[in-house]
Amino acid sequence: MEPNSEQSGKSILIVDDDAFDRSLITRNLRTELPNYDLVEVSDSSQVISAMEHRRPKLVLLDIWMPSPDGFEVLEAIRASKEYAELPVIMLSSSTNPVDKSRAKSRGANGYEVKPASLAGYRTLAKAVSARLQEG
Repeated sequence: MEPNSEQSGKSILIVDDDAFDRSLITRNLRTELPNYDLVEVSDSSQVISAMEHRRPKLVLLDIWMPSPDGFEVLEAIRASKEYAELPVIMLSSSTNPVDKSRAKSRGANGYEVKPASLAGYRTLAKAVSARLQEG
């Protein structure tokens, strides 16, 4: 499938094996970024394929997923000539500084702790929107 030229650069890939988290992220991003195509991926092994079809402007990538985990997916993105510069924000319920450091050392552009409240998901969506507007 060829990427839709209207969608090229106007999509965000949301990668998380937890359907509830994905839906909360998507719902709040849709409010903040109504002109973006929000693409949900539950199977981390399908990320590169989804990227080829949609050419996202940003990837929100959960760390703790069945194989491959988010760190492995991030490494694959960074190893790709086509996507090496694509902004990737890692998502995790972990507040452990080691996880944040590990994400940064593998090339993540950001690290966000998954919100514990609905208001937190709104805040996350606003932060993603601000990042996209910064360029």
